[in-house]
Amino acid sequence: YAMQPINMLSATADIDLGLTLFGLLGLLALLNAIESKQTGWLLLGGLFAGLAASTKYQGALIVAALAFSLLFYSLRRESSTAKWKASGVLAFSLAALFVFFPWPIDNFINTGNPVYPLLNKLFGVGESWEQVVLGSHTTKSWFQDHTFTAFLTLPWKLITGRCDGWVTPLLLLLAPWGVFLKRKHWAFSFLLVFSMLLYTLLFLLPYWIVRFFVPLLPALSLVAAYTWHELGRLDRVLHRTLNLAIILVVLANLGFLFVKNASVLPVALGLEPRENYLSRTLGWYDVNRFVQKNLPSGSKILVYGAQLFYYFDFDYLYNHPLKGESASQTARQLREKGVRYVLLLVDRGGPQDL
Repeated sequence: YAMQPINMLSATADIDLGLTLFGLLGLLALLNAIESKQTGWLLLGGLFAGLAASTKYQGALIVAALAFSLLFYSLRRESSTAKWKASGVLAFSLAALFVFFPWPIDNFINTGNPVYPLLNKLFGVGESWEQVVLGSHTTKSWFQDHTFTAFLTLPWKLITGRCDGWVTPLLLLLAPWGVFLKRKHWAFSFLLVFSMLLYTLLFLLPYWIVRFFVPLLPALSLVAAYTWHELGRLDRVLHRTLNLAIILVVLANLGFLFVKNASVLPVALGLEPRENYLSRTLGWYDVNRFVQKNLPSGSKILVYGAQLFYYFDFDYLYNHPLKGESASQTARQLREKGVRYVLLLVDRGGPQDL
């Protein structure tokens, strides 16, 4: 909980912690499957991985990393039978697909795009979400070049807070040393392979935000803990130094988080009105209040310029293209769609500054 992204996500409606939970449960089920050779654990792991993919499209990366880790490990382990190797990956993948598959079907029926709102342009159903994000001046800088140098320096960006948040440095600095350990438990090897695969897949995302990497943290924490344990066995002074570093980092994280969250204390203690707090932190809160106070109830509004439009508490069309050749034709198109108002929102520096 002392990690900044975990603390942040625990107090928001973002679904990354739920995604992380399903990914971790899928990982633990596969570890049990490898140890016990029981197909039931493989199916359970696939079901949890499928729930991760159903929670968020990035969960598909967790499914891929788990499947390839299972394949890689089963091919290398001499005690694995050929039948179990082939059926294990297949059973896991089919179970994950079974849970995930209803959602693309539902998307296709309702929108014409099985991966809505991604790749809308490819399926001819409007503007894609990634185009909307790229069009915002506040998020253009998030898009990254995927070079080998960037692959190596991304951990440093995550540590120093250059990805809209930061990860505790000891985790990313300690875990890579596990590669060089001579004595490796089989479960540690699996966790190490999974962590490297998932890191690589997350690196390939169009842009990097620290919460996207939260599903990597449980496995990476276990890798770092095992590495800390084994390094401590080599030298007592090193062991004490690492212990002291861990304590200092945890205390520093907690202190930083207290300072970071100090602004919410007045409203939590009842010293600041709830409406004031929401108004200064959530731009769409004022938008909703403006519509409710100034427009007739049930008005349908055409909205341009806001990314987080799904927070609006009114009937709207978002960035809908208008093809009228004149003002009268455009007005007629709007009336046919039931639109009486057009709302243009200007992003002045972030979602809280609409």
